[in-house]
Amino acid sequence: MIMEIAYGHCVESSDDKFIHLAERASAVTLESGDAGAMLVDFFPLLQYLPFWAPGAGFKRRAFAANKIIQELLDTPFDMVKNAMMKGIARPCFTTSLLEEIIQKGTLNKQDEHEIKGAAGLLYGAATDTTSAVLGTFMLAMVLHPEVYQKARAEIDRVVGADRLPDFDDRASLPYLECVIQEVFRWNCPVPLGLPHRTMVQDEYRGFDIPAEAMIIPNIWAMTNDPSIYSTPDIFRPERFMEMDPQTMESRDPRNVVFGFGRRICPGQKFADSSVWLAAACIIAAVDISQILDESGKSVQPPAAFDEVFVSHPKDFPCNIKPRSSKAQKMVSDFVVNHTM
Repeated sequence: MIMEIAYGHCVESSDDKFIHLAERASAVTLESGDAGAMLVDFFPLLQYLPFWAPGAGFKRRAFAANKIIQELLDTPFDMVKNAMMKGIARPCFTTSLLEEIIQKGTLNKQDEHEIKGAAGLLYGAATDTTSAVLGTFMLAMVLHPEVYQKARAEIDRVVGADRLPDFDDRASLPYLECVIQEVFRWNCPVPLGLPHRTMVQDEYRGFDIPAEAMIIPNIWAMTNDPSIYSTPDIFRPERFMEMDPQTMESRDPRNVVFGFGRRICPGQKFADSSVWLAAACIIAAVDISQILDESGKSVQPPAAFDEVFVSHPKDFPCNIKPRSSKAQKMVSDFVVNHTM
């Protein structure tokens, strides 16, 4: 969906060249680690080491990463630009920006650079974090089949078996809403958020914060605070159902996992809606279960996550199959009917 919004390109399979390119760019970005992961972050003088020098491995890795990321920005942009020249471009974020600037005058390199960055940020930020949340959802459902069945029973009762859930059903599916909240809380997608910087000297709870200081929000600590969420290491959606509406609203992890202030995620509503719809349709149409070992016993995967900028679950085995032939057809029809 986000590929269509950003570039007007319909992804028809996992072998799509743009998907592979995005995965490569995401991998090198995550391998770079969080702020402070490199020695040069603490000893800035190291930035002046020659490219070939021992200890300058961070420069060589950064150069390789920059090459892949630049390719991610250039390739889909060039596709859209060429399509516009041929008069076959589809409506999307990139075409809108290009058309607006072209109407005002000549498109220059700086304009192209800014459009590439805006579209690339829109696409890159949305895909990696959303896939991390959905990966966490899948792991939670494998580990807690009772939650999966309870959410399915609610969907069956409200939606029925003749269609897939849609946004009109959301208000009538309170338990599913709690499941989504718990997914965001249990493993927040960006544990340390985005770094902020103080513009002037400030004070917080008696702590002096100098101007130009980097501020890193520990979102993981907020969503795992035992004084707010009892037994935070346990995945338990019912914790939100036990709260009164006012408390539930104030303790909704989505209040913090999308960031703060001017650097709050601009696509938070889109991301939340995408995760909700995907989770609802998965529960309604797909059977997910633990694999069996040679003796026929269920193999429970560990609740393990990558300790990088965007926290994905580590690879885990599971069984995924259509709930029924009817459900399989509904999913196929949905994909066809909702392709731009």
